[in-house]
Amino acid sequence: TLRKNLEASYENPTRPEHVDTQTRCLVPGIPRLYYFPTFRIIQPPGSVVFVWDEYHTYRVIPLDNRPHPASNVKLWMGDGRGHWEGNTLVVDTTNLNAKARLDVVGDFYSENAHIVERFVFVDANTLNYEATITDPTVFTRPWTLRIPERRMPDDEFWEFACHEGNLDPGVLDTQIPDAKPDRR
Repeated sequence: TLRKNLEASYENPTRPEHVDTQTRCLVPGIPRLYYFPTFRIIQPPGSVVFVWDEYHTYRVIPLDNRPHPASNVKLWMGDGRGHWEGNTLVVDTTNLNAKARLDVVGDFYSENAHIVERFVFVDANTLNYEATITDPTVFTRPWTLRIPERRMPDDEFWEFACHEGNLDPGVLDTQIPDAKPDRR
């Protein structure tokens, strides 16, 4: 029912919740952040860090076998804990707040989702990203998405000027009566 409501309100949103979090300049969440090819990987001792130019976002994955926090701690990108299996970084992600969506139309997961991500480094220029989503609240069985990534040139990141509350005046102001820019 939620999926149908989100899909039905996609073209003509009547409430801010009907507008995708990414469109509202909020963090898209996991695994959706990896749909964007412009991220960097930094490997300080004991962790792997992903940095995106969009949304001024970063994600730190500890590699020291520490446990996940208590299940009542919910985060936009969840809590990821990683380890290496050969050339593959495996990240166990729990504690998702379920506010992010899987796509712009409204596919979603619940707070009960458990995502196992695999970053398979095929060669110096190729990374295969896989995410297996298990969420018995929403899906009848686990399913996996796969995204091939190619190394981007080592160009400088440019500022991404998007912030929560940003509105497209040609679209949102006319479709959502309560959505008005915060003017000071």
